[in-house]
Amino acid sequence: MSGFDGELYLRLAGERWLQASGGDWSGLTDRARALVAVGRLSVEAAEDVVGDYALAEVIRSQGPWSLWANPASPRPPSDYEIDMGVRIARCDRVLQRPWGQIQIRYVSLGADETRLSAAMRQNEAWRDRSTQPFAAPWGSHDASPIVLTDDRGTASTATFGEFSGTATLWAGTWRPEQPLAPDTRWLEYDGERLDLAEPLTDITIELVQVEVEDPAHRHLWARVAELVDDTYDSAPLDVTVEALQACGALDAGDPTVADALAVVVASPWNRARRQMLLRLDLSAGPEPTGRPLPEPWGSMLQAREDRTGSAGLLVLDTGALRMDEMTVRVVAVESTPETFLVDVLTSGWPMDPNSARRWGLGARRLPLTWWARDDRGNHYLGHLTPDHALGLPGWRQVEFHPALDPDAAQLNLILTGEATRAVIGIPLRWDAQS
Repeated sequence: MSGFDGELYLRLAGERWLQASGGDWSGLTDRARALVAVGRLSVEAAEDVVGDYALAEVIRSQGPWSLWANPASPRPPSDYEIDMGVRIARCDRVLQRPWGQIQIRYVSLGADETRLSAAMRQNEAWRDRSTQPFAAPWGSHDASPIVLTDDRGTASTATFGEFSGTATLWAGTWRPEQPLAPDTRWLEYDGERLDLAEPLTDITIELVQVEVEDPAHRHLWARVAELVDDTYDSAPLDVTVEALQACGALDAGDPTVADALAVVVASPWNRARRQMLLRLDLSAGPEPTGRPLPEPWGSMLQAREDRTGSAGLLVLDTGALRMDEMTVRVVAVESTPETFLVDVLTSGWPMDPNSARRWGLGARRLPLTWWARDDRGNHYLGHLTPDHALGLPGWRQVEFHPALDPDAAQLNLILTGEATRAVIGIPLRWDAQS
């Protein structure tokens, strides 16, 4: 659109936001992200504007003294340079304890750090005895340190941290104070020997260039993917649509808008928020309610309510994959009845989208989108878990919905960046690693 001033538009939106008593600024960041996505405003200018108004709201609500209590945050940096050459060893072993089970998922062994990924499940009898409904499965919030020993005889005390879960199932990481031998054949854990095996390597990897597509449509569907599962994102899709139309990147009455709104409204998470999500004036286009959902969204959302997945763990190793300005390495796929999880190691990740958006930044698009497709034609949508679950620099976890089809024999993970797409073919042979 000739004569459109992206910074002026965003500052006027910021003024209206302040006049409305501030509060949740996700609507302002979503406008900023839309303008950045279609090239109407630079990332730096957008984040400066959003940061200015976020700071103004803090001063208004908390007083000038808040500048001392809440100093300005720097722009979110990239990940540390992560050692992508760590050894990944599978160890799908279940240890019995009085309170339940410990499942050892896999071990990563590097020159500077060892980490043991584990999940703890509490049994029914122990849960009945618990007086703390949110305690960890072992009955308290803190797990006792353990001693891990490698086949060289090196022993190191390991503490359990970076964990998350429910009162009955917790997942987290044991980290020894001293790294153990990267080529050790086994570890001794709490007096029990854990043999280590090589990860699954019978996988296919294809790296291709992303086809050029309309940037407005691409950003609109990226927002749909976020809103479909986002129970804490309060900005409705109309904020994004308004910004894209204001800058001339999206035509009024574009049927893609009604398709996108129909998908968001149909999401199980969003049905209770239907009225808020439909504030957009669609007088120039078709109504979204009752509209057939475009595929693969329709079948995918239906499967979320109908399908129960099987349980299984695959430890694999894609090696380091270069994706635009970052490097990604997929190391595990775990299926549960409700979902399936993918553990990844990354280096050069440009930002933490959750913390950045909380502090008024977040004008950048997410560095990767996560999809999957199985050999039965089912599609799956993935999101970074809110705290990334693994809690360590470089380690992230992606949660996919719906649950994995129990009859699927092959899964293709599809990671898409700005210019590069990786398609990772994984045979679902759960018994091969038992």
